[in-house]
Amino acid sequence: MDPARPSLAVLGLDIISVIMDMLQDTSPSSVASMALEGGSDAAKRRLLQMEKQDLLPAIRSLTVDDNTSSRQPRDDTMHILCRLLPQMTGLRDLTWSSNFMPAKIRAALESCPSVRLHTRFDEYRALTQVNKPCNLVTLAGSRNLSSLQVVYEEERDEYCGLGFTGGEHPAALEELVLRHYPFGRACLPRVMGSVNYPSEMDEMDYWAAHFDWSRLRRLKTPSLQLVRQILPRLTALQDLSLQIHYAGDEVVGAVLLEVPASLTSITMPFFGDTTLQGILRHAKTLRKLDLHQLYDHGWDSWYERAERTRRWCQMLRDECSLVEELSLDVVRDGAWPFELLDTLASFPRLRQLDIWLQLGAEGSTTEPKMTFEAAAMLYKHLEAHGQQQGLSLDRIGFHSGMAWTVGRGYLTSGGGMGWVEDQCMAFVCMPSEREDERVLGRFTISCPVLSARDDQVKEVVANARAARLEMENESEMWQSLTIALDGPILQEFIGCMMFD
Repeated sequence: MDPARPSLAVLGLDIISVIMDMLQDTSPSSVASMALEGGSDAAKRRLLQMEKQDLLPAIRSLTVDDNTSSRQPRDDTMHILCRLLPQMTGLRDLTWSSNFMPAKIRAALESCPSVRLHTRFDEYRALTQVNKPCNLVTLAGSRNLSSLQVVYEEERDEYCGLGFTGGEHPAALEELVLRHYPFGRACLPRVMGSVNYPSEMDEMDYWAAHFDWSRLRRLKTPSLQLVRQILPRLTALQDLSLQIHYAGDEVVGAVLLEVPASLTSITMPFFGDTTLQGILRHAKTLRKLDLHQLYDHGWDSWYERAERTRRWCQMLRDECSLVEELSLDVVRDGAWPFELLDTLASFPRLRQLDIWLQLGAEGSTTEPKMTFEAAAMLYKHLEAHGQQQGLSLDRIGFHSGMAWTVGRGYLTSGGGMGWVEDQCMAFVCMPSEREDERVLGRFTISCPVLSARDDQVKEVVANARAARLEMENESEMWQSLTIALDGPILQEFIGCMMFD
């Protein structure tokens, strides 16, 4: 940095935050994005303020999130938004997180063909037969629709999907995200989720046949069957995320080998030699890799698993030279796999690294334990190895265990879901934001209950241990502190703890 031209980079995050707050007050026109809660008075006031200050043309991205329990957002706020929407001449993206979009908003969007509409429908927000006609008009009739996310948390007997029939379909999507979507079955009308399904064609087959897949760039789905049906038409696909249970290395590898596009991002809940070959097919374009595998290999020893993962990582590093974000499972059994960690730190363009470590089981957690101090030690090791090759990471995350979500970390052998979720812990390490400190290797480390600079880790840990003594054993904070400081708590210890 030129000493004669100081940079904001030398300032800490707290100072930067103060500056940004002042900038918001003195020059709000520099803020290009805007978020509104559909049912709040604050949303209405903010819209009117932007209109008064003639700042509506500066908005590039607008998010409307109706998280109320009502069937639709407040009429007064929506009336104001409808009137002001044509004045947002710079608007490019409208994210609508509500199961109901008023007809006047849809009509206003028709006069703004350059605006991309991103919608999210949540089952817990009552996506039912009552709302379906409004949803169908929104989806099937909108030329603006670019992204569709549909999230379900539980199964029902009654069909409660989107219900396209008679050739209806949305505009050509650029993004489709499905989570537990209950595809209706015409041939099995009494199966869960298909009662009163309105079409004579299985819903997955209907989507595959009637949707326009030629513009789809991002696909996230737990349905490998859907992916295989539409695979030949995914000519624009860039980001593929398969949130599926184990389906066979050869099957998943075939998808990656046959997709008629060069991917920039791949997320897989497991992978093997065939899947690896499929990944390498996209080596020249890949920027992001999120790869996981099953913990219980049965006949494989810890050393064999670690050695195979290291071999795979070396191939990925040598072939996929453009990867900037990497998320990967790392096994350990009594010692840290430093050789594998060194391989991860040597990806030539890597900027963000997430390492997922197995948790173990209720009666026997895996050693060495992932703790606050261990995260600091591992970060220093990875950063030092990277600097030897002229590399530096912007962020490293360490994850101990996973919350039973397919595609995130090792599946834990033994132990109930509650224990696994309670014992999960994540640590994030980042180099200092100040340029002069970053040159010296200074960094910060944080987790949900602790944070510190690298030179404060011992002091913060000591203070946290002292504070823990003053807490009740059964308190949630006590347990979180204990996991962060000492690692997972064995189930039998939790039992003793609660009955003391």
